[in-house]
Amino acid sequence: MLQGQLNIQVAFYKSMATTKTKPQIETATNNVAPKIRIRLHSFDYNVLDKAVKDVVQLVLRSGGKVVGPVPLKTKKKIVVLLSSTFKHKDARFKVESRVHKRLMDITDFNSQVVNSLSTMSLPAGVDVDIQML
Repeated sequence: MLQGQLNIQVAFYKSMATTKTKPQIETATNNVAPKIRIRLHSFDYNVLDKAVKDVVQLVLRSGGKVVGPVPLKTKKKIVVLLSSTFKHKDARFKVESRVHKRLMDITDFNSQVVNSLSTMSLPAGVDVDIQML
């Protein structure tokens, strides 16, 4: 009986080796709704929070849905400067700059939301990156 099973398996593998059809790969259709990703960054977190509040109100008035804002990691850059040019090497002071960031996604948007985002004005010192995903 073991010999019969072995012959069936060998015949099965031989038939697979002789067929020249490529295996069918199923591709899943991604029915992901489009969204707009907005990244805001600024040196002053108070100004950044006001800008985020303005963007959220603008999108909600235009008929979109907002996911976020999500606070991202703050980048901190420290530079040490010598206050003396030659003699006093221990006299130093540190200068620090921080970049605060927020991330928002806009779903269920229409043309009115896109138009209002393109014409919005934000406070000075806030940088905006807008991406369509």
